[in-house]
Amino acid sequence: YKAGLLMGVTDYYIIGNFFNAMAISLTMGLGWLFARRHFDSAVSFIIYLFMICNPIWFLYVSWSSTDTFCLPFLMAGLLLLDNSLKGRFSYGRISAGAFLIAVSFTIRATNIILIIAYLIFISSRENWKKTLGAFLAIAAVFMLCSFGYHRLCDIYGAPYDTDERMPVTHWLMIGSNEESWGEFSSGDYEMDIALPGYEERSEASREVFLERVKEMFPFRLIMHCMRKMAETWSSGYCIE
Repeated sequence: YKAGLLMGVTDYYIIGNFFNAMAISLTMGLGWLFARRHFDSAVSFIIYLFMICNPIWFLYVSWSSTDTFCLPFLMAGLLLLDNSLKGRFSYGRISAGAFLIAVSFTIRATNIILIIAYLIFISSRENWKKTLGAFLAIAAVFMLCSFGYHRLCDIYGAPYDTDERMPVTHWLMIGSNEESWGEFSSGDYEMDIALPGYEERSEASREVFLERVKEMFPFRLIMHCMRKMAETWSSGYCIE
């Protein structure tokens, strides 16, 4: 937002929309380059055309969200990995790609699904030893980035206390809320935020989640999942 202020733009939403649109456009371009490496010109053009015409992208332009800001880092990292795995194997390019993926993962943890999908995809086309080497390099860079991040927090006194964060079970609990259709629930949030620490929140939200699943199983749970899926696609949340 400081960059927007330097350009004389002070409206919060205009700045967010501008950078969101830039992130989406860059992701489309990187996605097209990735498609060209694995498919012929006609197929890669169809993929690119689908990305341009996909209304979900345009729904997301109006959101100032980590869901889109993380994608250019992820695609650039995957392209570097792909360039090394399909060409001359290079731990330097793999490490650089892994670093960009780690940045993307830090912004939005759900990117791990796309990373796993890529490794499965590439292992079916390339030497499994290369894929294993890439996986080990990614894991090593992730650990170094995590250590470096916590070390910098120690040096500059930045907080990273887990007591200030929400556990994974918090989002599972919110997703299982029938009244909110599995979307954000202020009541669930307020319940967890009122608890003193990470462990207490994790335990409380786990109990609520399991109780809700038990009550809905099986037919209400199936209907809830179908309704949540329809809402996710219609709202554009599925882009993440």
